[in-house]
Amino acid sequence: MAQVIDNAKGFKVIEMSLPESVKAFGGVGVCDSCGRAAYTAYYIATLNEAFCPYCYEEWQKLAERYEEDAAIEQHNFEKHATHKMKLTILGSSSAGNCYLLDNGKESLLVECGLSYKSITKVRDFDARRVKGCIISHEHGDHVKGSVKVLEACIPCYMSAGTAKALGLEDNHLVTTVQPMKPYRLGGFTVQGFDVQHDAAEPLGYLIHHKEIGTTLFATDTYYLKYKFAGLSNILIECNYRHDILEDNVAAGVVSKAQYNRTIKSHMSLETCKEVLLANDLSAVNNIVLIHLSPTNSHAKDFQQSIKELTGKNVVIAEAGLTMDFDKSPF
Repeated sequence: MAQVIDNAKGFKVIEMSLPESVKAFGGVGVCDSCGRAAYTAYYIATLNEAFCPYCYEEWQKLAERYEEDAAIEQHNFEKHATHKMKLTILGSSSAGNCYLLDNGKESLLVECGLSYKSITKVRDFDARRVKGCIISHEHGDHVKGSVKVLEACIPCYMSAGTAKALGLEDNHLVTTVQPMKPYRLGGFTVQGFDVQHDAAEPLGYLIHHKEIGTTLFATDTYYLKYKFAGLSNILIECNYRHDILEDNVAAGVVSKAQYNRTIKSHMSLETCKEVLLANDLSAVNNIVLIHLSPTNSHAKDFQQSIKELTGKNVVIAEAGLTMDFDKSPF
Protein backbone atom coordinates (compact mmCIF):
# COMPACT_ATOMS: atom_id res chain seq x y z
CA MET A 1 0.00 0.00 0.00
CA ALA A 2 1.24 3.49 -0.83
CA GLN A 3 2.65 5.26 2.19
CA VAL A 4 4.25 8.57 3.08
CA ILE A 5 7.86 8.02 4.14
CA ASP A 6 10.28 10.05 6.21
CA ASN A 7 13.53 11.43 4.83
CA ALA A 8 16.33 13.41 6.41
CA LYS A 9 15.70 16.60 4.44
CA GLY A 10 11.95 16.79 5.02
CA PHE A 11 10.76 16.33 1.44
CA LYS A 12 7.24 15.01 0.91
CA VAL A 13 7.72 11.55 -0.62
CA ILE A 14 5.28 8.71 -1.25
CA GLU A 15 6.46 5.12 -1.65
CA MET A 16 4.36 3.19 -4.17
CA SER A 17 4.26 -0.27 -5.70
CA LEU A 18 4.45 -0.64 -9.49
CA PRO A 19 0.65 -1.09 -9.90
CA GLU A 20 0.00 1.93 -7.69
CA SER A 21 2.39 4.15 -9.65
CA VAL A 22 0.85 3.04 -12.96
CA LYS A 23 -2.62 3.85 -11.61
CA ALA A 24 -1.47 7.23 -10.29
CA PHE A 25 0.59 8.40 -13.25
CA GLY A 26 -0.28 6.16 -16.19
CA GLY A 27 2.39 4.74 -18.50
CA VAL A 28 4.20 1.50 -17.75
CA GLY A 29 5.80 2.30 -14.41
CA VAL A 30 9.33 3.34 -15.27
CA CYS A 31 11.68 5.59 -13.31
CA ASP A 32 11.47 9.22 -14.44
CA SER A 33 15.23 9.54 -13.97
CA CYS A 34 16.86 6.42 -15.46
CA GLY A 35 13.97 4.99 -17.49
CA ARG A 36 14.18 1.51 -15.94
CA ALA A 37 11.20 -0.37 -14.53
CA ALA A 38 10.42 0.84 -11.02
CA TYR A 39 8.87 -2.06 -9.14
CA THR A 40 8.96 0.22 -6.12
CA ALA A 41 8.56 3.90 -6.95
CA TYR A 42 9.25 6.97 -4.82
CA TYR A 43 7.03 9.87 -5.82
CA ILE A 44 8.84 13.15 -5.04
CA ALA A 45 6.21 15.85 -4.76
CA THR A 46 8.56 18.80 -5.23
CA LEU A 47 9.69 17.35 -8.60
CA ASN A 48 6.34 15.77 -9.51
CA GLU A 49 8.34 12.71 -10.58
CA ALA A 50 8.65 9.07 -9.50
CA PHE A 51 12.10 7.50 -9.11
CA CYS A 52 13.31 3.94 -8.66
CA PRO A 53 14.99 3.16 -5.30
CA TYR A 54 18.53 3.73 -6.64
CA CYS A 55 17.77 7.07 -8.28
CA TYR A 56 15.81 8.19 -5.24
CA GLU A 57 18.78 7.53 -2.94
CA GLU A 58 21.15 9.33 -5.31
CA TRP A 59 18.78 12.30 -5.61
CA GLN A 60 18.46 12.57 -1.80
CA LYS A 61 22.23 13.01 -1.45
CA LEU A 62 22.28 16.16 -3.59
CA ALA A 63 18.78 17.60 -3.16
CA GLU A 64 18.24 20.90 -1.38
CA ARG A 65 14.98 22.40 -0.16
CA TYR A 66 13.83 25.81 -1.40
CA GLU A 67 11.04 27.69 0.33
CA GLU A 68 9.60 28.89 -2.98
CA ASP A 69 8.87 25.23 -3.90
CA ALA A 70 6.72 24.60 -0.80
CA ALA A 71 3.35 25.50 -2.34
CA ILE A 72 3.72 23.34 -5.47
CA GLU A 73 5.17 20.52 -3.36
CA GLN A 74 2.12 20.59 -1.08
CA HIS A 75 -0.24 20.74 -4.06
CA ASN A 76 1.38 17.73 -5.71
CA PHE A 77 1.54 15.81 -2.45
CA GLU A 78 -2.15 16.30 -1.65
CA LYS A 79 -3.05 15.24 -5.19
CA HIS A 80 -1.33 11.86 -4.87
CA ALA A 81 -1.12 11.08 -1.13
CA THR A 82 -3.19 8.23 0.23
CA HIS A 83 -5.00 9.95 3.06
CA LYS A 84 -5.95 7.75 5.98
CA MET A 85 -7.63 8.83 9.19
CA LYS A 86 -5.42 8.58 12.24
CA LEU A 87 -6.13 9.14 15.91
CA THR A 88 -3.41 10.84 17.93
CA ILE A 89 -3.55 10.86 21.73
CA LEU A 90 -2.03 14.11 22.98
CA GLY A 91 -3.14 13.51 26.56
CA SER A 92 -5.61 11.30 28.42
CA SER A 93 -5.43 11.88 32.16
CA SER A 94 -6.17 14.42 34.87
CA ALA A 95 -3.06 16.26 33.64
CA GLY A 96 -4.78 17.02 30.35
CA ASN A 97 -7.05 15.44 27.76
CA CYS A 98 -6.79 16.04 24.03
CA TYR A 99 -7.27 13.86 20.95
CA LEU A 100 -6.83 14.59 17.25
CA LEU A 101 -8.53 12.89 14.31
CA ASP A 102 -6.63 13.76 11.12
CA ASN A 103 -6.49 12.35 7.61
CA GLY A 104 -4.11 14.92 6.15
CA LYS A 105 -6.94 16.84 4.50
CA GLU A 106 -9.08 17.77 7.48
CA SER A 107 -8.97 17.18 11.21
CA LEU A 108 -11.01 17.42 14.39
CA LEU A 109 -9.80 18.24 17.89
CA VAL A 110 -11.58 16.35 20.65
CA GLU A 111 -11.01 18.29 23.90
CA CYS A 112 -8.24 20.86 24.39
CA GLY A 113 -7.00 20.17 27.90
CA LEU A 114 -3.38 20.97 27.02
CA SER A 115 -1.72 24.22 26.09
CA TYR A 116 -2.26 25.19 22.48
CA LYS A 117 1.52 25.25 22.05
CA SER A 118 1.62 21.57 23.02
CA ILE A 119 -1.16 20.78 20.57
CA THR A 120 0.67 22.44 17.67
CA LYS A 121 3.71 20.22 18.27
CA VAL A 122 1.86 17.19 16.89
CA ARG A 123 3.57 16.04 13.71
CA ASP A 124 2.16 17.77 10.61
CA PHE A 125 -0.40 19.70 12.69
CA ASP A 126 -2.00 22.44 10.62
CA ALA A 127 -4.58 24.71 12.25
CA ARG A 128 -5.94 25.59 8.81
CA ARG A 129 -7.37 22.11 8.33
CA VAL A 130 -8.87 21.77 11.83
CA LYS A 131 -12.62 21.95 11.31
CA GLY A 132 -13.38 22.43 14.97
CA CYS A 133 -12.80 21.40 18.56
CA ILE A 134 -15.50 19.59 20.52
CA ILE A 135 -15.44 20.01 24.29
CA SER A 136 -17.13 17.79 26.88
CA HIS A 137 -17.16 20.13 29.91
CA GLU A 138 -15.43 23.05 31.59
CA HIS A 139 -12.87 21.37 33.86
CA GLY A 140 -9.32 22.52 33.25
CA ASP A 141 -7.95 19.16 32.14
CA HIS A 142 -10.37 19.36 29.19
CA VAL A 143 -10.26 23.07 28.29
CA LYS A 144 -6.84 24.42 29.29
CA GLY A 145 -6.02 25.44 25.72
CA SER A 146 -9.48 26.73 24.75
CA VAL A 147 -8.66 30.45 24.71
CA LYS A 148 -5.62 29.99 22.46
CA VAL A 149 -7.52 27.50 20.28
CA LEU A 150 -10.15 30.17 19.70
CA GLU A 151 -7.46 32.78 19.06
CA ALA A 152 -6.17 30.46 16.33
CA CYS A 153 -9.65 30.80 14.74
CA ILE A 154 -10.58 27.18 15.43
CA PRO A 155 -14.34 26.95 16.13
CA CYS A 156 -15.26 25.30 19.42
CA TYR A 157 -18.41 23.30 20.14
CA MET A 158 -19.75 22.81 23.68
CA SER A 159 -22.96 22.86 25.67
CA ALA A 160 -24.56 26.14 26.73
CA GLY A 161 -23.73 25.29 30.35
CA THR A 162 -20.06 24.74 29.53
CA ALA A 163 -19.87 27.97 27.50
CA LYS A 164 -21.38 29.94 30.38
CA ALA A 165 -19.06 28.34 32.94
CA LEU A 166 -16.08 29.35 30.78
CA GLY A 167 -17.42 32.83 30.05
CA LEU A 168 -17.46 32.07 26.33
CA GLU A 169 -21.17 32.26 25.60
CA ASP A 170 -20.73 35.44 23.53
CA ASN A 171 -17.68 34.32 21.57
CA HIS A 172 -18.56 34.23 17.86
CA LEU A 173 -16.40 31.12 17.33
CA VAL A 174 -18.29 29.14 19.97
CA THR A 175 -21.29 27.05 18.95
CA THR A 176 -23.52 25.89 21.79
CA VAL A 177 -24.45 22.28 21.16
CA GLN A 178 -28.01 21.16 21.67
CA PRO A 179 -28.05 17.50 22.77
CA MET A 180 -29.06 15.04 20.05
CA LYS A 181 -28.76 17.66 17.29
CA PRO A 182 -26.14 16.92 14.59
CA TYR A 183 -23.57 19.55 13.60
CA ARG A 184 -21.50 19.45 10.42
CA LEU A 185 -17.78 20.31 10.69
CA GLY A 186 -16.32 19.76 7.24
CA GLY A 187 -16.50 16.02 6.60
CA PHE A 188 -17.22 15.36 10.28
CA THR A 189 -20.68 15.26 11.84
CA VAL A 190 -20.87 15.49 15.64
CA GLN A 191 -23.83 14.92 17.91
CA GLY A 192 -23.74 15.63 21.64
CA PHE A 193 -25.59 13.73 24.35
CA ASP A 194 -25.86 14.34 28.07
CA VAL A 195 -23.63 12.46 30.52
CA GLN A 196 -23.28 12.27 34.30
CA HIS A 197 -20.41 14.31 35.78
CA ASP A 198 -19.95 17.08 38.34
CA ALA A 199 -19.95 19.85 35.76
CA ALA A 200 -22.41 22.46 34.48
CA GLU A 201 -23.73 20.60 31.43
CA PRO A 202 -21.33 17.83 30.37
CA LEU A 203 -21.61 16.06 27.03
CA GLY A 204 -20.42 12.94 25.30
CA TYR A 205 -20.30 12.87 21.51
CA LEU A 206 -21.00 10.70 18.52
CA ILE A 207 -18.50 11.56 15.78
CA HIS A 208 -19.20 10.48 12.22
CA HIS A 209 -16.93 10.62 9.18
CA LYS A 210 -17.08 8.54 6.01
CA GLU A 211 -13.58 7.17 6.71
CA ILE A 212 -14.19 6.10 10.31
CA GLY A 213 -17.92 5.46 10.46
CA THR A 214 -19.44 6.43 13.80
CA THR A 215 -17.24 6.84 16.88
CA LEU A 216 -18.53 7.02 20.43
CA PHE A 217 -16.63 9.45 22.68
CA ALA A 218 -17.56 9.22 26.35
CA THR A 219 -15.32 10.64 29.07
CA ASP A 220 -15.88 11.82 32.65
CA THR A 221 -19.22 10.15 33.28
CA TYR A 222 -20.08 7.50 35.84
CA TYR A 223 -22.54 5.77 33.51
CA LEU A 224 -24.25 6.12 30.12
CA LYS A 225 -28.01 6.01 29.94
CA TYR A 226 -28.10 5.62 26.15
CA LYS A 227 -27.45 2.76 23.76
CA PHE A 228 -25.89 3.48 20.38
CA ALA A 229 -26.35 1.67 17.07
CA GLY A 230 -23.89 1.30 14.23
CA LEU A 231 -20.68 2.08 16.10
CA SER A 232 -17.33 1.61 14.34
CA ASN A 233 -14.96 2.86 17.06
CA ILE A 234 -15.24 3.66 20.75
CA LEU A 235 -13.29 6.00 23.02
CA ILE A 236 -14.57 5.39 26.53
CA GLU A 237 -13.46 6.29 30.02
CA CYS A 238 -12.19 3.44 32.19
CA ASN A 239 -10.96 5.43 35.17
CA TYR A 240 -10.74 2.97 38.05
CA ARG A 241 -11.59 -0.46 39.43
CA HIS A 242 -13.60 -0.62 42.64
CA ASP A 243 -11.27 -2.88 44.58
CA ILE A 244 -8.19 -0.78 43.73
CA LEU A 245 -9.98 2.42 44.71
CA GLU A 246 -11.19 0.92 48.00
CA ASP A 247 -7.72 -0.43 48.83
CA ASN A 248 -6.29 3.05 48.23
CA VAL A 249 -8.87 4.56 50.59
CA ALA A 250 -7.94 2.02 53.26
CA ALA A 251 -4.23 2.80 52.74
CA GLY A 252 -4.82 6.54 53.02
CA VAL A 253 -3.74 7.17 49.41
CA VAL A 254 -7.23 8.37 48.47
CA SER A 255 -9.39 10.43 50.84
CA LYS A 256 -13.01 9.59 51.52
CA ALA A 257 -14.03 12.83 49.79
CA GLN A 258 -12.03 11.85 46.70
CA TYR A 259 -13.62 8.42 46.80
CA ASN A 260 -17.14 9.86 46.91
CA ARG A 261 -16.41 12.25 44.03
CA THR A 262 -14.80 9.55 41.90
CA ILE A 263 -17.69 7.11 42.07
CA LYS A 264 -20.17 9.88 41.17
CA SER A 265 -18.19 11.46 38.35
CA HIS A 266 -15.98 8.86 36.63
CA MET A 267 -16.55 5.48 34.99
CA SER A 268 -15.26 2.31 36.60
CA LEU A 269 -13.99 -0.74 34.76
CA GLU A 270 -17.09 -2.59 35.92
CA THR A 271 -19.44 0.03 34.47
CA CYS A 272 -17.37 0.29 31.30
CA LYS A 273 -17.95 -3.43 30.73
CA GLU A 274 -21.69 -3.01 31.27
CA VAL A 275 -21.84 -0.16 28.78
CA LEU A 276 -19.94 -2.12 26.14
CA LEU A 277 -22.13 -5.20 26.56
CA ALA A 278 -25.26 -3.06 26.31
CA ASN A 279 -24.27 -1.89 22.82
CA ASP A 280 -23.96 -3.70 19.50
CA LEU A 281 -20.22 -4.18 18.98
CA SER A 282 -20.45 -6.29 15.83
CA ALA A 283 -18.99 -3.57 13.57
CA VAL A 284 -16.62 -2.02 16.11
CA ASN A 285 -12.99 -1.93 15.02
CA ASN A 286 -11.21 -0.23 17.95
CA ILE A 287 -11.98 0.30 21.63
CA VAL A 288 -9.74 2.95 23.16
CA LEU A 289 -9.76 3.16 26.96
CA ILE A 290 -9.29 6.77 28.03
CA HIS A 291 -8.74 8.83 31.19
CA LEU A 292 -7.32 6.04 33.36
CA SER A 293 -6.51 7.11 36.91
CA PRO A 294 -2.77 6.90 37.65
CA THR A 295 -3.45 5.44 41.10
CA ASN A 296 -6.78 3.62 40.85
CA SER A 297 -6.30 1.62 37.64
CA HIS A 298 -4.08 -1.05 36.14
CA ALA A 299 -3.71 -0.43 32.40
CA LYS A 300 -2.59 -3.89 31.27
CA ASP A 301 -5.25 -5.66 33.33
CA PHE A 302 -7.95 -3.30 32.07
CA GLN A 303 -6.86 -3.78 28.47
CA GLN A 304 -6.82 -7.57 28.75
CA SER A 305 -10.13 -7.65 30.57
CA ILE A 306 -11.94 -5.61 27.91
CA LYS A 307 -10.27 -7.57 25.11
CA GLU A 308 -11.43 -10.88 26.59
CA LEU A 309 -14.93 -9.47 27.04
CA THR A 310 -15.35 -8.02 23.54
CA GLY A 311 -12.86 -9.79 21.28
CA LYS A 312 -11.96 -6.40 19.81
CA ASN A 313 -8.73 -4.46 19.35
CA VAL A 314 -8.35 -2.68 22.70
CA VAL A 315 -5.89 0.17 23.16
CA ILE A 316 -4.91 2.16 26.24
CA ALA A 317 -4.81 5.89 25.47
CA GLU A 318 -1.27 7.03 26.15
CA ALA A 319 0.14 10.45 25.29
CA GLY A 320 2.07 10.37 22.03
CA LEU A 321 0.27 7.35 20.57
CA THR A 322 -0.89 7.58 16.94
CA MET A 323 -2.98 4.80 15.43
CA ASP A 324 -4.92 4.07 12.24
CA PHE A 325 -8.58 4.74 12.91
CA ASP A 326 -10.76 3.14 10.28
CA LYS A 327 -14.16 1.62 9.82
CA SER A 328 -14.50 -2.07 10.55
CA PRO A 329 -13.29 -4.41 9.26
CA PHE A 330 -10.69 -2.61 7.12
